Amino acid sequence: MALPADGLPATLGRMKNVLLAGLVVGSSALLICAPANAGCGSAFCTLNTTWDAHDLERGGGATVLDLRYEFIRQDRLRAGNRTPTRDEAIAIDHEAAEQYTYNRNLVATLDHAFSPWWGLTAQLPLINRSHAHIADPTGTAEPEAWQFRERGDLRVVGRYRVADLAAAGSSLALQFGLKFPTGEYKVANGGGVVAERMLQPGTGSTDLILGALWTTPHVGAGTSLFAQIAVQHAVVIRDQYRPGDLYTLNLGVRHPLTQRVAALFQLNVLARNRESGANAESALSGGLTLLASPGLAVAITRDIQAYGFVQLPLYRYVNGVQLTADWAVVTGASVRF
Repeated sequence: MALPADGLPATLGRMKNVLLAGLVVGSSALLICAPANAGCGSAFCTLNTTWDAHDLERGGGATVLDLRYEFIRQDRLRAGNRTPTRDEAIAIDHEAAEQYTYNRNLVATLDHAFSPWWGLTAQLPLINRSHAHIADPTGTAEPEAWQFRERGDLRVVGRYRVADLAAAGSSLALQFGLKFPTGEYKVANGGGVVAERMLQPGTGSTDLILGALWTTPHVGAGTSLFAQIAVQHAVVIRDQYRPGDLYTLNLGVRHPLTQRVAALFQLNVLARNRESGANAESALSGGLTLLASPGLAVAITRDIQAYGFVQLPLYRYVNGVQLTADWAVVTGASVRF
């Protein structure tokens, strides 16, 4: 693909300005905290694996189905921005010594463009989670564990293209939708002990989602870029538990290596405020995480693509002491109809 008439320097200048603008806007919204970390370690990867399905230049009627698998092994305790000793961790959270949380999530995403202007995305996770800790409120040091496979909360997000920008065929869309309480929030183990709310497959809340998505499909040499920012806020809660507001910023690039293989890279910023309510663990929730996510995509056919990512933390800060992961893996495929 030929470069624009103004040449590579001008194109790179536009890329730099747009990405810097995305960082500035995103940073101003990030009030601090991350869903990839939680006291007990419930987690999802926050990669955007369907942004190129949101090609707002396409006509109506196109549908994309994306299925991805996430593996997140959270067995590293963290306090603030450092790794505490076990004694330090117990001193902060004296009632429970967290052991591990393994998250194996299957996430289905269905995207449909009704027209070049309007589109809708629905996403539903199936969560396979294992968690263990040692409960010690009275000095008895009783081990407790949970293992469940449950449906999570459904997210339905619409989008409306508000502008076509001059730079490299760019488009800007607003996103708006809801997260519905379709996931169970009272899962218990074999001994009848109900897991903490942050460990549950669902939050029990209905959340409002607002965001914006910028895409540019033709930067040069087949390279495409995107930037996405979103906020999620619980508007209806259940059983005295309010999840903390969630803020995300995703910046990504896709560059072809061959006719069928493309290099992928994303920077993912996640932030969550502390949870609140009588059933919350406010002191052990919330944080800020910056992740680097390199990956590859392979075109199986014109309409079928397989991909894989590795997520690596660049910076992590958690409130209290929480379980974190040193890495995560995402693999999946998308089909366009």
